[in-house]
Amino acid sequence: MNLFCTLFLLGVCGLCYAQPPVIQSPLQKRLRAEAVRWAPMESAKATPQLLSMLDDPAFRSEIANLSIAHLPANELLLLYREGLRLSPIEHNMDATLLLDRNETYVLTDWDQRNLTGMAGGSLQLEEYMETSVLNYPPFSRYTCELKDCQQRPVYFALNNRMISSTAEFGDTGLVLRSSYARGFTAVLPMDTGTYALACMPDGHGKIPVNCSAWHFSVGTFEALDHVVLANLYTWNIFPELPAYKNLGAQFRHMFSPLDEETAVLDGELNTFNEVWTVGNVLFEGGVRYIIPNFAKFFGRERGTALQQWAVKRGIGVVWGSTNVLQNTSATRFLDPTISFVENATASDAAIRSFEDRWQYVKMASRPEGDGQFYVQQWDKLWQEVPRNMRVRNLHPGMCADTDACFAVDQDAHCLCE
Repeated sequence: MNLFCTLFLLGVCGLCYAQPPVIQSPLQKRLRAEAVRWAPMESAKATPQLLSMLDDPAFRSEIANLSIAHLPANELLLLYREGLRLSPIEHNMDATLLLDRNETYVLTDWDQRNLTGMAGGSLQLEEYMETSVLNYPPFSRYTCELKDCQQRPVYFALNNRMISSTAEFGDTGLVLRSSYARGFTAVLPMDTGTYALACMPDGHGKIPVNCSAWHFSVGTFEALDHVVLANLYTWNIFPELPAYKNLGAQFRHMFSPLDEETAVLDGELNTFNEVWTVGNVLFEGGVRYIIPNFAKFFGRERGTALQQWAVKRGIGVVWGSTNVLQNTSATRFLDPTISFVENATASDAAIRSFEDRWQYVKMASRPEGDGQFYVQQWDKLWQEVPRNMRVRNLHPGMCADTDACFAVDQDAHCLCE
């Protein structure tokens, strides 16, 4: 531990910086190997029930307007699995950790608390879930040395529903480079914070979910039928989101035509699968692009600083809608002033339109809390964004190189680095 960190932990220094960790420690390798060992067996046990659901007339009515609706259940399941593997893996964080500190990797919650004080409290929920799900060695009195803090997971969301919000867990989204993290992720059926509040001994049922749907089994991107099933039945107790409707909504988000915007159902925003990194994500090489919160950063000095931070590290910038109720797969676009996509070049007109809108928002001096103003600015800007800059998630079979190509534009042209 360096001197600055030692002083910080003694309560003297508040400007402590973590040393870059190894990509995957021996402990992380061992814990992830256990998940890999058990996941195929658990997934295989869940497959027949998932296939039965895909044949259910109620589910079929949910996807009746999709071009794949005629396919048999086994082919739908193959497409669905591949769609999950191609979906963005996203983590939301406070931009302060990017702009005001010189960290080289994505901090765990434990890192954040020890180094910055930003993740306050005892982290009791995190400790309960991490030791229960992946058998991490427990920390004494919820404290850890830096080298041990770094080994805990960072929580990501599997965004197969293509929801653009960055508001709930932080003001800036990070999208993981899937090829980078393929060897050290574990897939869980739900947000574990929600599960802990609902189901852990001290949670007191604060959030109503079906706790019996999940028994701490985890999946990988090669074996995840069981976590899909657990996700569906976790939320099945809500009358507006029965399992067949939940699955149908996912199919519509993932397989609707690129020009269509799919509605976000009531209760659907927090039904994502959680992804844990059982390894450490370096910003350079590990993060493909960031998604700044439009209302907080567009037209502001901190927005310019985020653009510069990303360019310096070879990371792209994608803007998403500020209106959660309109968050769909059709509401993201490439920042035309930052070139990180090999085959998508912004026209001079697109760049001028973006910069003019940026200057208008900057000069308007409206407060961050004026949501309606930013919704209006987003709507106007969205109409000006050319189709080749609009980002849609990959559908299976669209692009040959799914490591280099991370999305398609609105005309189904692959967006690749």
